[in-house]
Amino acid sequence: MTVSATEKTLSVAQSFDNAVPLLEVRGLCAGYDTASQVLFDLSFSIKAGQVTTLLGRNGMGKTTTIRCLLGLLSPTRGEVFFAGRPIKGLPAHAVAQRGMGLVPEGRQIFPRLSVEENLLVAARHGQSPQDWTLDRVYQLFPRLQERRQHGGTQLSGGEQQMLAIARALMTNPQLLILDEATEGLAPLIRQQIWSALAELKSRGMAILIVDKNLEALASLADQHVVLQKGRLVWSGDAAAFQARRAVVQGLISI
Repeated sequence: MTVSATEKTLSVAQSFDNAVPLLEVRGLCAGYDTASQVLFDLSFSIKAGQVTTLLGRNGMGKTTTIRCLLGLLSPTRGEVFFAGRPIKGLPAHAVAQRGMGLVPEGRQIFPRLSVEENLLVAARHGQSPQDWTLDRVYQLFPRLQERRQHGGTQLSGGEQQMLAIARALMTNPQLLILDEATEGLAPLIRQQIWSALAELKSRGMAILIVDKNLEALASLADQHVVLQKGRLVWSGDAAAFQARRAVVQGLISI
């Protein structure tokens, strides 16, 4: 029986237990000046194809963690490995070239560019037939194809979030990072975003998500990492999350 490329990808993505981590964070410490340390000895890992949440109240260090991963902030201590190679200290553009794609909080699309120009400016293609192209992101988000000639300021908040995700995909990342994936979006748009992320998971994409919607995260994620005052206070797989959901809810509730 012939196994398709897609089936191979899914097989690899689902073999978490034996896989080498795609991302590995070891003993990460970071802050914004000598008097305000934010992260304290943070360690976690993400395997290829694995969907991981980064949970916690506001101000607990989630965005700081993401900034350290992406080379936007230099950790004061610890190590970050991506695909088995150290990346701590690399500039942001070099980290992106290694295979991390960011969907930032607030979307940060280019308002003076059209939808299609926003996508093309981020495009980075290799040789794989599975590369993300305009056609593929338009299949994932048909609304963007309908609005492809519209400027960024002419889009709704939900359309801007779709564009931010599609723009990150155009860099063909191995790991997609979303900071506040559905914040401020209408319920119908949120559902469209979660459906798109589930589709990405089915294709073997590794994803790190910051969001507050536990119900949606519980049905999507393979593992969960909870921060409190910059420290890892709980982590576990989907089964452990369901068993300890009340505990986790208490740790992240305001």
